[in-house]
Amino acid sequence: MDLSNLSVFGGTMRQMEWLGQRHRVIAHNVANADTPNFHARDLKPLDFKAAMSRVDSVKLASAQGNHLTGTGFERNAAREMDTTMLYEVMPDGNGVDLEQQMIKMQQTRADYNMMANLYQKHLGMMKTAITGR
Repeated sequence: MDLSNLSVFGGTMRQMEWLGQRHRVIAHNVANADTPNFHARDLKPLDFKAAMSRVDSVKLASAQGNHLTGTGFERNAAREMDTTMLYEVMPDGNGVDLEQQMIKMQQTRADYNMMANLYQKHLGMMKTAITGR
C-alpha cells in the first residue's frame, strides 16, 4: 500500500522533503560563512493555500442541527510582521550571519521532528483502524 496517495501522508512527506532540502541549503550557507562575496540563501516556503486548493473540500460535520457552524478566519487576528531583515555584510562581501543560520537550522530541525511525529501518529492510527488494537 502506497501511503503517499493518502493526503495526510503525502502532505507530511512533502513537508519533510522540503525541510530536508532547507537543511541542506542552510548547511551550505554555514559551510560558506568565510567565502568572499557569498550570500546566504533560503528556500521559498511552501504555499499552504496552493496546497489546500489541490485537496478536496473538507466540511465540518455536526451531529445536531443546533451546533454552531463556526466562523471564518479573521485575516487581521494575528499581527503581521515584516520579515525583511538587513543582515551585516562583512568587508569581503560575505553576507552569512551564523547566528541567524543557526536559528533557522534549529527551527527546521524542530519542524522536521514535528512532521516525523505526526507521520508516526498517523501510522499508529492506521494500525489501530486495521487491527482494532
